[in-house]
Amino acid sequence: SPVLGVVWHAQANINVYANYGQGFETPAFAELAYRPVGTGLNLGLQPSVSNSGEIGLKALFGAQQRFNLAAFNIETSDEIVINTATGGRTTYKNAAKTRRRGVEAAWEGNLGAGFAGYAAYTYLSAKFASDATTGAPPLLVPKGARLPGVPMANAYGEITWTYPAAAGLVAGLEVQYA
Repeated sequence: SPVLGVVWHAQANINVYANYGQGFETPAFAELAYRPVGTGLNLGLQPSVSNSGEIGLKALFGAQQRFNLAAFNIETSDEIVINTATGGRTTYKNAAKTRRRGVEAAWEGNLGAGFAGYAAYTYLSAKFASDATTGAPPLLVPKGARLPGVPMANAYGEITWTYPAAAGLVAGLEVQYA
């Protein structure tokens, strides 16, 4: 999967970057296990193909603090989605096009007295970029509908305390939100 990126060192402590990449995801064995109709493998399932772009900023503040900010866009064709799920049997199909757009921010730093922190937040708009169908009988999933199971926001925070005199004792507290 090819990726192309550029970095501009705006200042000694600030980098601005952009990248573009292409990727694909082959169907997993579980996704190939059942055909939508009849028995046998779902050999009609195609790999999903994506094109992604990202722009961002990475900054250091002193030797103690780091901040990252990024915006991204991912366009996928043939996204692998659930077609039916009945009686313990799940079948999959390819949706025509999907789109993920979002922003991410992260901070990491030394707080002194053995304490360090990390916080990250992601906002994600994940939607069908074209009409799709799912289910039996097929139901329309209109363009613009959100992708199921993909949270719009994720947040993570962590604070740690290190006591070097006690053979590397580290204690931490983490919190996560989706």
